[in-house]
Amino acid sequence: MLDTPEPTPSQPSHRLYSLLLKASAGLGTVVLLGGVGFVIWGDRIITERILPRIEVAIEDAVDRPIKLGASQGTSLFGSGNHLWRQSGKSCCGR
Repeated sequence: MLDTPEPTPSQPSHRLYSLLLKASAGLGTVVLLGGVGFVIWGDRIITERILPRIEVAIEDAVDRPIKLGASQGTSLFGSGNHLWRQSGKSCCGR
C-alpha cells in the first residue's frame, strides 16, 4: 500500500488563507459594483432626491425661498455641488 503523508499543521492555515481569499474577493466585488452603481446613478439621485430636500430644509431655516443649481458632478469622495457659491463668489465675498 501507498503511504500517505499525515496532515501537517500547515493545512489548517491553508484553509484559513483560502477562506480569507474568497471572503475578500467577494467583498471586493460588492464594493466595486457599489462604486460603479454610485458613479452611474449618483448624480441622478443627488439631483432628483437630495437637492430638493436640502432646498426645503434651507428655506425653512432662513424663512425665504431659495433655488439650488444643478449638480456639477459626482465622485466617490463627494458631490460636485458647492452650495455656498453663487456665480463664482464664495460665501464670504472673496
